[in-house]
Order: sequence, then structure tokens, then C-alpha cells
Amino acid sequence: MIKNSRIPSKDGSGINESENLTRLILPILVHRVLNMDNPTITYGCLAEKLGIHHRSLRWPLDYIGETLCQLEGVPPIQGLVINKDTGLPGNGVIFLRDSDPQENKEIVKQKWKKIRKYPNWLAVLEKFGLSLPETIYSKAFN
Repeated sequence: MIKNSRIPSKDGSGINESENLTRLILPILVHRVLNMDNPTITYGCLAEKLGIHHRSLRWPLDYIGETLCQLEGVPPIQGLVINKDTGLPGNGVIFLRDSDPQENKEIVKQKWKKIRKYPNWLAVLEKFGLSLPETIYSKAFN
């Protein structure tokens, strides 16, 4: 789990679907940053690989963003998940502005540079008890 407190699930297990997805998505995004020249992935592609509808990504990506912004200096890795038509993250990504699409493209490029240059992604995963995906599993996300 990313946050220190559990979100109760409907079945009483203490873990909800968003939390489970968060635990899958964050290592996948870190894997892509560490192993690919262009680590972005579309909502549709990520959702297909996870076997869910793309709209189900909103909450776990928000969860990742809210948690990482609490850690000093960790860039918003959830911004690597993009809309196939615009090439930009969704409106929920906090660093985007509502007005100027061209300005948003420049902001996103700068954030992607920071994400790629951040040297401590493995430590971030470790902090939350996560690790990179298994080799066979991770090949599905290239």
C-alpha cells in the first residue's frame, strides 16, 4: 500500500481495488522510466495490459500522485500515462493548466525530463514495499 493507512474495502479485506491497482501501476511506471527511452504509455494501453477499463485508472493514478507529492523532490510519475489523442496526461494531473494547450505541452515535457532524471525511483518503490515487475511480466509493459 502506498499510504500509511489502509482504505477499507467492501469485502472487509482492508484493501480496495484502487489500492491494488496502485501497487501494480507504480512499479510498472518505474520500470518504464528506468528501461525505456520514451516511458509514456496511453491510458488505453495500460488499462488493457491490466485487464481493466481505462476509466478505472483515474483513482489509482490520483492515489499515486497524492502520495508522491508528500515526498520531497519526487516528480509526478503518474504524468507518464497519457491520452492517445492529445499525448498529454489527463486533466487530473496537478501540474497542468486549464487554459493553454501549447503551454501544457511545454510543462509536460519539463515534467517528463524531471521524471526521467530522478535518481531514486527504486528507493521510492522500496519505501512502499514494492519492487520492479518480474522480467517476464515487465516485458508485457514495454
